Amino acid sequence: MNTVSDYIVKAGSTLTEKGFEPDRTLRIRDGRIVDINDIHVSDASAELLDFTGYTVTPCFCDYHLHLIKKEPAAQLEMVRALTTHGITAVFDGGSQDLYLSEIKDTIKNSLEIHASGHAIYKQGSYGKYIGQGVETVRDAEQLIDTLMEAGADYIKIINSGIYNPENNNITEGGFSLNDMRAIADYAKSKGLNVACHANGEKAVEDAVQSGVMYLIHGLYASDASMEIMEKKGIAFIPTIHAFASLGNISKSKKSQNNIDRVVENHKKTVRRAYDRGVMILPGSDAGPEFIPYGSSFHEELLMLQKAGIPPEDILSSAAAKQFEQGARADFLVLDGLEVKKVFLKGKCVVDNT
Repeated sequence: MNTVSDYIVKAGSTLTEKGFEPDRTLRIRDGRIVDINDIHVSDASAELLDFTGYTVTPCFCDYHLHLIKKEPAAQLEMVRALTTHGITAVFDGGSQDLYLSEIKDTIKNSLEIHASGHAIYKQGSYGKYIGQGVETVRDAEQLIDTLMEAGADYIKIINSGIYNPENNNITEGGFSLNDMRAIADYAKSKGLNVACHANGEKAVEDAVQSGVMYLIHGLYASDASMEIMEKKGIAFIPTIHAFASLGNISKSKKSQNNIDRVVENHKKTVRRAYDRGVMILPGSDAGPEFIPYGSSFHEELLMLQKAGIPPEDILSSAAAKQFEQGARADFLVLDGLEVKKVFLKGKCVVDNT
């Protein structure tokens, strides 16, 4: 593990605000980035960490998971799994219990958490495991007020059910387009961005028309919806690996065949969205036992690559932030998409070489 306090990081390629550059170095001192220099700038007083042949990027953000672990030991294990895979920022997609302040206090020094608290779903349909149901728009507005008081960073709306591989359909769930718009408008009037869980052509189209900023899952998204997303700047978090993971709990050969077919079609959807210029963000949907923290995010990166997205664009979208002078020296050393080393505050805390 690295213990040097003043050093220069050299890599085959470094992700900067200009993209991947082969001729940049990071100067690290006392856990901070003090300079981002041309590779020819040298300083004999600083030790050189030479990662030629590897890529150096900022740490990762998992744009969709569920922080459902309540026990401190389980939370620490979750943080360990995320850190091992280079993840230092997460977007929590909601849970049954509202304990935003508690979990933020427990792991605030280990993770940057963007939390939704409860997801908002239509009472009587899908959503009780990750949120709170509402009957009316007014109920949703009151819940948004409660979430704001509890410290929510954004609002998560559920506008469909989930994929059922046994029946090859989407379960019931979601709001009318008018209600979706009203709920999203209210959240935005309070300064909160909106993410939306939606599967099925109609549910996805209603979601992207209603004014959300993030579309989560998006199974069966149409080209018309993709066009709206590109025009409005709506990001797509497709969670391809989460759909594939349903195979871990499938009950029949028929279910597995349906899963395989849906995953292949979803990858094609993601590629079409990418080709249209839609921002694709990686999210694992981790939380359930069959979708483990950390490793599922890495699998999602591989799925995006299989969908035809270039590794450089995958890593650019996965980066939690850009390297900046004066910022904390949190960075990764990668071999392709594989994490080889994790540095936090300038110190190597994970070494997989």
